[in-house]
This record gives sequence, C-alpha cells and structure tokens, in this order.
Amino acid sequence: MGWIKTGDERKPEKNEVYWVTCIYGETPTVIPARYTWQSRWENLSGEKCDPFAWWPAKRPAPARLKKKEPYLVFPKYKIGSNGLNTKIKAHLLPDTEMRKLGFIDYQEGYWHFSKILRGSIIFGVTISKADTDDFHIDVLDDDFYQPYDYQRMLSQKSYHEPNPYAIAVYEKVERWMDYLQQAGVLSGHVRGEYI
Repeated sequence: MGWIKTGDERKPEKNEVYWVTCIYGETPTVIPARYTWQSRWENLSGEKCDPFAWWPAKRPAPARLKKKEPYLVFPKYKIGSNGLNTKIKAHLLPDTEMRKLGFIDYQEGYWHFSKILRGSIIFGVTISKADTDDFHIDVLDDDFYQPYDYQRMLSQKSYHEPNPYAIAVYEKVERWMDYLQQAGVLSGHVRGEYI
C-alpha cells in the first residue's frame, strides 16, 4: 500500500475521509480530507483542497480511550438565587472586626474581601451591610474578567490528568473559606462541597 496520485484511475469512496498530501507553499503536508465526487476533495472545514495524492486506507476511528474519574465529586446540593450552595450563609461582625479580617467598603452598603489565589485568579466575598442574604463568593480570572470555574474543571471526567493549576486554586479557596468560617463571617461550607 502506498500513496496514489489523485489523477490515477483508482478512486476513493465518496464522502469518506482519507489522508491526503497537499502542497502548502513548498511544504508537502498530510491532512485529513473528504472525497466528495468527480475528483473533488474538501478539508474537514469544508473548504476545497487540491491534494497531490491520497492514502488508500480510510482514516481510522479514534482509539478507544477511557475518561479518568473526576478529582472532585460533590455531594448533592441546591443553588440559591445568588448562585451559591444554599448551605452557605453570611454573617456580619462589628465594623472593626470586619476590617481586621481584611474586608473593605467595596461600594456603598457592601463589605468586600479579596485575595489573589494564583497569578490572575482572585477569590472575593461581597456581603451587603443591610441584608446578609445578599452576598456573593467569586473566583475570577482577572486577566479575562470572567469566572474561573475550577469546580467544573475538577468535577468532570476527563482524558487528561486533573489540572494542577485548578487544584492549587481549589486548595487556596478552601483555605480562605475556612479562614472566614473560623472568623464567623461565613458558615455552612464543608470542605469538598460545592460552593
């Protein structure tokens, strides 16, 4: 078995994917492409390609792989209107104690606690001074201005080993949750449960 030039009388099966050799610039490159009809080929993005030759065996199916179990398996939980586990509650301490713990007047009417976990990943707790049911716990990627969802990353089966960066973030979040629970500002969280 060897490469077959595209002008050869042997034709591949219609709508099947084969390995083809295309010339890009001056570099022969092997890519997967689908034979459509009348000597027409398309790459897997659906764009026409003009291969020099094709390999007479169809592209094999991917190897069978088994996903690894997740790093975290959360017990059942309910999510409240603030997007957090309903077991977690916020509590206010006197202003001087809140400040000693590291809270600042984030905006009028709210306390805010913020710590850098790793690189641009930030842990933050915001609590309303008027209503402790109005609170948020966030883990944000400050580089991209969006949540860093380490819990999802670590709680899904994957073909890869658990993300060590996400594990480090998880460990630091748990430390700060413990710190705030020991101080009496938060309650109800159990290590390993969904936040």
